[in-house]
Amino acid sequence: MASGDLGIQKAIKSAWKIKFILSDFTHTDWVNTKIITPQFSSKVVIKFDSRVALLGVTYNFGNQQIKNRQRKSSSEDELRRIN
Repeated sequence: MASGDLGIQKAIKSAWKIKFILSDFTHTDWVNTKIITPQFSSKVVIKFDSRVALLGVTYNFGNQQIKNRQRKSSSEDELRRIN
């Protein structure tokens, strides 16, 4: 069966992020199986509590104001060495 997950993330200042995830909030993650043969018949229903809440906190170290440097591809580097 299908299950539903829900998550939200919030950036606090520039370096901190808080994330909250609720997994299988609809409580629909279960197994329903039926086996029928001429000699044997079986029906299995497995329901378990698969709901999980997760809380994550992330902190990025270093200066957040530094721009990413422009990187050249290896082919551009090769052409520069040839010329």
